[in-house]
Amino acid sequence: MHPNLDDLRDALESGPAVLLLRHAPRGEISDPRTGNDVPLTPEGRTLATQTGVRIAELLRDDDSVVVGHSPVVRCEQTAIAIYEGLTTAARPAKVIGKRNHLGGPYLVDPKPALDEAARLGHRFVREWFDGALPASLVQPRREAARDQVVHALQALDRPERPRLAVLVSHDWNLMLVREHVFGIRHEDAGWIDYLDGVAIGRSADGACLWYRRAHVGCSLA
Repeated sequence: MHPNLDDLRDALESGPAVLLLRHAPRGEISDPRTGNDVPLTPEGRTLATQTGVRIAELLRDDDSVVVGHSPVVRCEQTAIAIYEGLTTAARPAKVIGKRNHLGGPYLVDPKPALDEAARLGHRFVREWFDGALPASLVQPRREAARDQVVHALQALDRPERPRLAVLVSHDWNLMLVREHVFGIRHEDAGWIDYLDGVAIGRSADGACLWYRRAHVGCSLA
């Protein structure tokens, strides 16, 4: 339940980077319509702090880090714990707070979309990614994945000019980017794990992404 920091190391060798990752372990959610207030478990808090310490080991002493998160409480808790791990390791870091794009901006009409997710269970993600759900309910996969990458990279443009932006999000967000960019289906690779993440950097024609030692360039046009 830790991100593959080899990917982040590779990304940082190319320049400033973003680590977009899922929150740490949480309590059980039985219905997606009522899950926003489910917090981290004690194990989740510990693992998130350890992740911050491990990230710090990849940074130079003067590298600055910003940490953002989804509006959902477990993402905020994860971000704060990662920040605490970074500062324990004496790395300059700042929590930049809630970022709506790390939540569910792809839910065009959230209430009926979550009703459909409750009805379909995990099949909701497959129907969404395969284009079987109407665009009035959710953004198409390509558009939604592009928006996730574009907004993630904007964290590097902050006044702090961070060397690294750590952005804490959700399973759907990560699987969206993972499948669209890397072609990795959750039916084949499994549901994305807690604290699993994708590293993102800029390239001349768009973005570069790293996941499980795979490296892919993509246009943001």
